[in-house]
Amino acid sequence: MNKIQQAIDYFHEELKKNVDVKDYLKSRGILKESVIKYHLGYVPSNPTIGKRFHDRLIFPIYDQYGTPVGWTARTLINASAKYVNVKESAEFQKGRFLYPYHFAKKAIFKKEVAILVEGQMDAIILRQFGLLNTVAASGTAFKPAAARLLARYAKKVYVVLDADDAGSRAQLKAQKYLEEVGVEVILVDLPESEDPASFILKYGKEEFIQLIRNSKKCLQQD
Repeated sequence: MNKIQQAIDYFHEELKKNVDVKDYLKSRGILKESVIKYHLGYVPSNPTIGKRFHDRLIFPIYDQYGTPVGWTARTLINASAKYVNVKESAEFQKGRFLYPYHFAKKAIFKKEVAILVEGQMDAIILRQFGLLNTVAASGTAFKPAAARLLARYAKKVYVVLDADDAGSRAQLKAQKYLEEVGVEVILVDLPESEDPASFILKYGKEEFIQLIRNSKKCLQQD
């Protein structure tokens, strides 16, 4: 077992012992089954672990084959940096990976359609509603390598990012990279202050599907 997997397993065991973190996940709509399936974790204040990850929720990141390559850590206390990642290396550059692509690729292949969202929480929530062709970029990081990964099985991608300025800029970047590899891109605009998870939890699966179906194909960029 490699060191990354050992760390992920340790974080997962710590989450299972922490009632407050489990209650937090429940309040955000994350089911117990998802905690197990996606091997979510928690980093306690431990002097042997870098302080940048203390008191954060852990989302393990896997490559297309299901091999762990790193993790994203989300604050639980409204720290200035909402998300922090393991240090980038030859094995891990956050813009190259999609979460959780190793689970989603079968559904993407079957439908030839993918839904691209902004964060791991969004991906998990949409997948809980049965939208198994959903993957997430690491925040607004989306590189050509990730576009090529989607293009292996998807002919069309609905890009549903947060309804803020950063999300709008990221949408256009995703559009550019996906169109460069021959994928049809449809940009989906969410209501102000909503993200994909909050929208589907509030209005349900059918309303979310109607939202993306009503979105028009975006114009080609110059």
